Amino acid sequence: MSQNARRAMEYKDPGLPVHKLIEKAANAQPEKVALVYEDGTQMTYKELIEKSKAAVLLLREKWVNKGDTTFLIIVQQTRVRNRLTR
Repeated sequence: MSQNARRAMEYKDPGLPVHKLIEKAANAQPEKVALVYEDGTQMTYKELIEKSKAAVLLLREKWVNKGDTTFLIIVQQTRVRNRLTR
């Protein structure tokens, strides 16, 4: 089994939602590359989590109240290649 396949198996957990799997990977290897944009720009797991938390705080501050049901609509897709197994 390849090293990437072994790493992917470490994070595979059918009981966890995607955001929890990403958080698990971020805690295990915060300085590893999490995302690579089409232009080659990279983002580490640590940066991804920081940006995600900032977005959540902004939503809570401006628009979302405790107990609200929320969902996300992506209007323009950014081409990002997921690097969870890197």
